[in-house]
Amino acid sequence: MTGPEPDATGDESSQVDIDPEGDPTTPDPLEERSRAYHGLVVAERALSVFLLAALFVTVLLQVFTRYALGLPLPWTEEIARYLLIWTTFIAAAYVGARRLHISVDLLVAKLRPAAATVVDVLAQVIVVAICAVLATGATTAAYQLADVTSPATNTPMWVVYGSAVLGFGLIGLHACFGIYMDLRYKDARPEAFEGIERGSAF
Repeated sequence: MTGPEPDATGDESSQVDIDPEGDPTTPDPLEERSRAYHGLVVAERALSVFLLAALFVTVLLQVFTRYALGLPLPWTEEIARYLLIWTTFIAAAYVGARRLHISVDLLVAKLRPAAATVVDVLAQVIVVAICAVLATGATTAAYQLADVTSPATNTPMWVVYGSAVLGFGLIGLHACFGIYMDLRYKDARPEAFEGIERGSAF
């Protein structure tokens, strides 16, 4: 096999190298230490893909029956809405597990490792607290609406609010494990802190 071909200017340095460490499917240090936790993260990823595919098919069916047949199915809009809600929460949990949420770490990247760890622990504690409050509120709403169903599909509304309970619960769980990794394994610094240091232009 030959190496990368130079561009029109003949400069090979302009070629883009793919960083394998940036692959969102790469297990983080905790997943490497726990097969059960890795299985949970993989399950979140698989469920997110399934829900997104189901949402795509439902929207296509809605568009086809409405504009091609002129006979829109009333339940497609409702199902698409609920699938979007579930996809959002499950995918957010998966992204949180892999520490891929958008973050501004320009300042933190310049701190010493110990100080960066303290900041990360404090941030994760805040995430846990917020998730606990929101999951509790979603649980209360699901309980109060246990007997209420949607108009088009008669879907119990506790199923819809259950997505928030599960999503916030998983996000909080991942944050707790993040705190554990910060305190137990000092060398396993979050990739978010290393990203700018690897590719910073400063």
